[in-house]
Amino acid sequence: MVRFRPSHPAAAHWACAYFFATCGVAYGTVMSRIPAIKGEVGLNEAELGSALLCLGLGALTAFAGAGWAQTRIGSRPVLIFGGLAQLLAFPLVGLAENLWSLALAFYVLGLFNGTTEAAMGTQAILVERAAGRPRLSSLHALYSFGGLIGSLGGALLAGFTPLTHFCLVAVPALCPLPFAALRLLPDTPEPAREKRGFRAPPLPLLLLGFMALCCYAAEGTVGDWGALLLHQFKGASDRTAALAYAAFSATMAVCRLFGDRLRATYGDYALMRRLAVVATSGILLALFSPWAAASLAGYALMGAGQSVIVPIVFSAVGRTSGMSTGSAVAVASAMGFGGLLLAPPLIGILAQAVGLDKALWVVVALYACLIGGARLVRKN
Repeated sequence: MVRFRPSHPAAAHWACAYFFATCGVAYGTVMSRIPAIKGEVGLNEAELGSALLCLGLGALTAFAGAGWAQTRIGSRPVLIFGGLAQLLAFPLVGLAENLWSLALAFYVLGLFNGTTEAAMGTQAILVERAAGRPRLSSLHALYSFGGLIGSLGGALLAGFTPLTHFCLVAVPALCPLPFAALRLLPDTPEPAREKRGFRAPPLPLLLLGFMALCCYAAEGTVGDWGALLLHQFKGASDRTAALAYAAFSATMAVCRLFGDRLRATYGDYALMRRLAVVATSGILLALFSPWAAASLAGYALMGAGQSVIVPIVFSAVGRTSGMSTGSAVAVASAMGFGGLLLAPPLIGILAQAVGLDKALWVVVALYACLIGGARLVRKN
């Protein structure tokens, strides 16, 4: 049985917030320099997409290992290891000199990022239980603020090489880690249970997981390809293009701060449909506008539209019958994170065939699925 110390929920909340924020910083930093990395290594869209695919493969590999480790030693040591390794690993991307070394660097980064994500989710649940009130929305907001900081850093430090830039970010980000590690909540791993064979997740859970996949896939696409769209099709400079994910992250982070209030006012079903329409309007503006500034506004609308959808979906996941809450959340998280990491490389492969501006119509289709599936959160 999981144990926690309810006497220190505030300290544990900020410790967990540090790991959410640094995850966002690392991701936003690397993705803001994708155009520079692409140019330094000399890759086309398909090759870059293949390298990014290794990022997803590394993370998906980590999910099984991190889950196994948490059942034996708990989430706290797994999170400390993953958070430390991730910050040490992401500068390796700047050392890549060819496709194979970049693919390896992305795989290692994905491996440690997935480990951190898995343990971070467990700690967030412990924090929420200890506090006795919702905390997940604010923690996800800090992840978004971390991505914003990383993207803004990409714009400010665009004159440095990616390696120098990444090291300038990693070193100060590592400094608070020992203090945060001491404040994480301890948990006692559950004893091994007798194997009862594979049990397929219920259909409502799979549908909710697919909705999470749609959200994360759209976010990953903006992070990986948003800057390149501005640079190649809107005539934006590297410095301006690096603001693509920043615009998305800024509105997402701010709106997540008010997510609980919005849900109480409008209800999950109505709010999700409205937000999905806002997000769809954003991607259409980014694609059709000939001006970089208007496309940045489109990315901002996408961030606002997506902001509260993921908390709504996972709230519905927690009410799904036919599977324990922990198992249900794990299934939906794996599907969502898989979309975040695997969709952008597939977009790159498609972009090589039809062009990046046409490939990004996939995001419009993802948002259409969210509009159509919003009724499920009410029924569930």
